[in-house]
Amino acid sequence: MKVKELALAATVLTLAACQSTNQSNKDVVAANDSVKCEYRAKLGSNIKKRYCYSTHQMKQMEEGNRRVQVILDKTRGNSWYEK
Repeated sequence: MKVKELALAATVLTLAACQSTNQSNKDVVAANDSVKCEYRAKLGSNIKKRYCYSTHQMKQMEEGNRRVQVILDKTRGNSWYEK
């Protein structure tokens, strides 16, 4: 009898946890209308993880990546951006 009660309690808690996660995701999307999500695998792994960013965060990351690329090109002697 206790096993059934324990299984029922675990099921209820699991469903409640899933429902609260969905609500928090809805709040994030509602607060930030344009959210882009992508799946990426960590280096050395085939398991992909979901990453979500707002449009503003994506622009900041792209700008940072561009700056890093320019610095690397300068140190390597590549001058494609000066042409």
